[in-house]
Formats: sequence, C-alpha cells, structure tokens
Amino acid sequence: MSYGYNSGRILSKSVSDIDDVARELLNRLHGIRRSTAERARPILFVAHSLGGVVVKQVSHIDSTPKCIII
Repeated sequence: MSYGYNSGRILSKSVSDIDDVARELLNRLHGIRRSTAERARPILFVAHSLGGVVVKQVSHIDSTPKCIII
C-alpha cells in the first residue's frame, strides 16, 4: 500500500494536523487489514522527513502495529 498526504496542509497549521494524518493512515490500515492473518503480519513503513514524523505519531496513537522506528 502506498499512502500520501498534503504536506502543505500539515506545515501551514499546528501539530494536531500531523495527528490527523496519522489517524487517517491508521484508519486505512485497519480497513485494509481485516482478517486475523492480515493483522498478525508485521508492517514495514518506509518514510522520509515529514513522513517519518507521521509514522512516529502512528506508533504513539496505536501500539497495535508494534512499530520499530529506525
């Protein structure tokens, strides 16, 4: 799955917008990974710059994916 967002929207406002994008990403992941087998598989995030901040926020919001931030 590839996920994109409008970085101009995030940069123009407050930190809460990063939280909004992270929650949108989590909602998409929960919608796609429906079966028990799908939810049991690890998730690998590849992110750069602001995307890394979004992924880190995902790990703070929901510990279910068990993210490892590198």
